[in-house]
Amino acid sequence: MEDILRDFFNDNERYIMATYGCDEDLKPKREQRDHETYSSCCYSNTVSTYHALHPGHAWERVHFLNLRSVYEKVQCRKNKHSKQRITQAIVDMMVTYSAQIQRLEVYVERIPEAAKLCGDHNGQVPLKPRMDNIMLTEDYQSHQYFSVDLDSIYESAATGCPVYKLSTVDSDRRNRFRLVVYIVYLDGTRSNPTYSLSFLLRSKRTTRCSPF
Repeated sequence: MEDILRDFFNDNERYIMATYGCDEDLKPKREQRDHETYSSCCYSNTVSTYHALHPGHAWERVHFLNLRSVYEKVQCRKNKHSKQRITQAIVDMMVTYSAQIQRLEVYVERIPEAAKLCGDHNGQVPLKPRMDNIMLTEDYQSHQYFSVDLDSIYESAATGCPVYKLSTVDSDRRNRFRLVVYIVYLDGTRSNPTYSLSFLLRSKRTTRCSPF
């Protein structure tokens, strides 16, 4: 019986890894990431999900389907114009819920430890979510797929400062960001925040043509 159960869970893990494109290289890094400082227990990674329970509402789960551990920022030059872009910046997500929701709010922020090190006062900067398909399961739970583009913002409207300004000193610690998701229910109640794993943002060498 133990052998059967072991084979089942191993097969299930391989299926999840193949479906969501989980990078094997992330495994040894997870222990290190556990030491990062987070301001909430609502913490999700690319494959695992967070279950939240709020007064008057059923639980919810937020899935980060394809969040990368590293994103690259490119200085692109074309026709004498230069612009910094984040490559492969679309992040797909899914929220599972049973109570009716009004909207989803998604923000990007430098993780608290990194923000303190570099004096980043931007806080949570809003990203506009793109709403995709809704699926209804047999147990009347809804799955809302949505995505955000990390490259859709440059400066914080509140501070006027660049959101993704990179530090050249201690860059692995200072240039770490994360996504924050809130669910707003039909009655206006706002859920607790759900945080993604942090991701590193780094510079890539200059290219003469657009990477898009």
